[in-house]
Amino acid sequence: MAVGGFLGNPSQPAWDGFGEELSREGFGNFSKTRIKGYGSEGCAPSRNAPPPTPCELHLGISLEMLLKLVRIFGSVIHSTLSASSSVGVDIQAEQRLERCNLCFIELEKIKHCLPALTRRGGSVAKLAQELNLALLEVL
Repeated sequence: MAVGGFLGNPSQPAWDGFGEELSREGFGNFSKTRIKGYGSEGCAPSRNAPPPTPCELHLGISLEMLLKLVRIFGSVIHSTLSASSSVGVDIQAEQRLERCNLCFIELEKIKHCLPALTRRGGSVAKLAQELNLALLEVL
């Protein structure tokens, strides 16, 4: 059973069984990705498990992207917010502080949604737990 390509060409299947790759065209360097928990990597669900829904695929990709962003930029956000204000006018530092404040607020909102995703179970829950741990280190 194949799920339609909601990220790319709708006439091509986005996911077609265990171990297959989800093709995403037009996303820069993210031309292909493998959904954790649904392929040959890691712990694959049993063959009797139903294939992931488009919503689960979307959640998985979104959580993976958020996890990567938090791991890459989390230390910058934390250090910028915890730094003391400088003497004089530094427009770039003020802009960076404003952007980091906005990111912090949005990450706090995301953090409050994670317990509901953790209760869903499966690979979405695992990714939500990983993201929650990464946010605890940063926030």
